[in-house]
Amino acid sequence: MNTTTKKEKIKFSKAFWVANTVELFERAAYYGVFIVITLYLSRILGFNDIQAATIAGTFSAFLYFLPTFAGALADKIGFRNSMLLAFSLLTIGYAGLGLYPTWSSQPDWLNTGQQQHLPDCSKVISVMELSRS
Repeated sequence: MNTTTKKEKIKFSKAFWVANTVELFERAAYYGVFIVITLYLSRILGFNDIQAATIAGTFSAFLYFLPTFAGALADKIGFRNSMLLAFSLLTIGYAGLGLYPTWSSQPDWLNTGQQQHLPDCSKVISVMELSRS
């Protein structure tokens, strides 16, 4: 007996692929920065190892703490506006890391943008996929 079953191909929307592609690039930028931030702080800016680790640890702690507030803000201003705000802040923050090495407010820009978009990407994807089923 030879029975062939036709596999149903799942087709994702354009918004799904755009959101995932942007998320991929953002994650690559984040981990690229986070890997070298302690070296940058200690070797280029002259912080000792303990100070550099404290700054990097504080930065990381804010990344885990701020989604609560950023998610509430994203719900208030909507998906599109929060994504535009988040990626604008991330662009400014990452550009600031390269262009203004001694600019003291870099982590603020990165933290704000980072936490603004993280709840939204996963929420957009889950809403899109739930609406399809």
